[in-house]
Amino acid sequence: MSISITEKVVHTDAFEVNLYKDGIFWRGYEQSAYAIHQIRPAYQPKKEKIKKVGREVVSIGFPDGVLKDILLVFELVKREEKKICLKTREPIDLEAFEEWKEALSTYTPTCENCKKLLTEILNEQSRTAAPQVPTEPTGAMVIYNKVLHFDLSNSTPMECMAFVSELKKDLILE
Repeated sequence: MSISITEKVVHTDAFEVNLYKDGIFWRGYEQSAYAIHQIRPAYQPKKEKIKKVGREVVSIGFPDGVLKDILLVFELVKREEKKICLKTREPIDLEAFEEWKEALSTYTPTCENCKKLLTEILNEQSRTAAPQVPTEPTGAMVIYNKVLHFDLSNSTPMECMAFVSELKKDLILE
């Protein structure tokens, strides 16, 4: 059973830390991300606008291999295959969490840069090429459409890597 992002960002009290399995990583959202960042400042938080939630959400991830170190710091409440519920010894300072979250810069997906670059390439091709109306989509148009329709906000890092690999193969075949 998949856990929706709207469920992942909800916390019932200031002692709660929830971690969710995401491929080979564990992720904490909102106050859980803050709690993890307090004990492991080297882990980089990511703040991004999530359409399904209707606001910016902060997450922090770490590999499965360091989970045991994280579990030493918190009290284990419940462990499931894709979710771990933990409890802090002291309540999370929700005001400090909001200040921390506000200070983070919002993540901008690099695919926005890809779209911009592909638009420039297509514009350049249309200026230099003899005016022709293609009967089939060109390779650049196919790649542009793939990038345009790729759902980055709901994709895992592994899915993004596979997508980039697919684009590279398409470019080589051209």
